[in-house]
Amino acid sequence: AEEACAEWFLDQGVKLVVITLGKRGALAVFGPPPETAPGASSPEAGPARRGRTGFRQAPSTGRPLAVVDTTGAGDAFTSGFLYGWKGHARRETSSQAEAVRSGLRWGVALGSVCIGNSGASNPISLTEARQHHGNLTGGNRS
Repeated sequence: AEEACAEWFLDQGVKLVVITLGKRGALAVFGPPPETAPGASSPEAGPARRGRTGFRQAPSTGRPLAVVDTTGAGDAFTSGFLYGWKGHARRETSSQAEAVRSGLRWGVALGSVCIGNSGASNPISLTEARQHHGNLTGGNRS
């Protein structure tokens, strides 16, 4: 269902769709507009078959996440996504796919840290964010 939602937005001209999936992590889909995408005339075709790229990022498998409070989790995800996406995209060797993947990892990492705390105003330490991010990347910080 979330892929169909992402496809609808892409068909309207949106260039990148990011959807949070709660305990299942997040999804990002991007790619060429429908008029240039291979197989674009087939509405039942999934993102990959329509010339689009999609990624899913599940929460950390390092340890079970205890949900204390979800207040601020979306904001934490968004800030983490933007940090990873734009920070990675500044590298000359980075592809759009690598930048989006990095954004998803950082977004899920910060969202995961946020739900373990009570309230929206508790700061997330860089050490804690990197620990969650490292669990998603096998220690790679990109």
